[in-house]
Amino acid sequence: MLRVSILAAGLLAVAAVVVVFGTDLLHKEVWTRDTPLSNPIAVTQVSEGVLTLADGRTLRPAGVRRSDGVTPDEYDLALRTLVAQGVLVDRTLDDTRAMLTAEPKFYNWCGTRGMEGNPFAHWAGGYYPCPVSEFLIIARYADPDPDQPGLTPCERWRLEGTQHFWPPLEDPQRQITRPELTAFRYEGYERLLADYDSWLEIAWRSPPPGD
Repeated sequence: MLRVSILAAGLLAVAAVVVVFGTDLLHKEVWTRDTPLSNPIAVTQVSEGVLTLADGRTLRPAGVRRSDGVTPDEYDLALRTLVAQGVLVDRTLDDTRAMLTAEPKFYNWCGTRGMEGNPFAHWAGGYYPCPVSEFLIIARYADPDPDQPGLTPCERWRLEGTQHFWPPLEDPQRQITRPELTAFRYEGYERLLADYDSWLEIAWRSPPPGD
């Protein structure tokens, strides 16, 4: 009888919390963003694989080409999702191509809870910095094009190393986007992309010297 009373009291306490604080306490969505980019440049438009930056430049991600199985619209959607938080221009190869860094948003597709000390708070996903060209290859939207003019040996190493960085994604062979969230599906490797070179050394080989 005592156990029943304790259980009933517990249920009443939970009900009271819900009444006082509302259902948001039980359904809170938490997005994490540990290492935001420093002073990224906004991207004002994406069209036919070309990014228009807020400073007026128009650039394509260097060292890649759209995969044959990806439509132009799918490619542009992936790019918009990828650069929604802006970009850093790491190096321009010419007036049309550049190596870029972005900080895309990734949504959590499973029920991970217990965020911020709240056992009911759901981890909605997070934002993770990553090299743009390399991510497009890993996410199966682009193929490496290491023979493009102007690439350094180390940049070619990074592009070619994408095949060693992470196992192929399951079908469909592209990282799923949620346009309403402007986010990609979280697959598990995204946290490693912020230190891509170090992980590539572990997974594959050291970069070429002198770059």
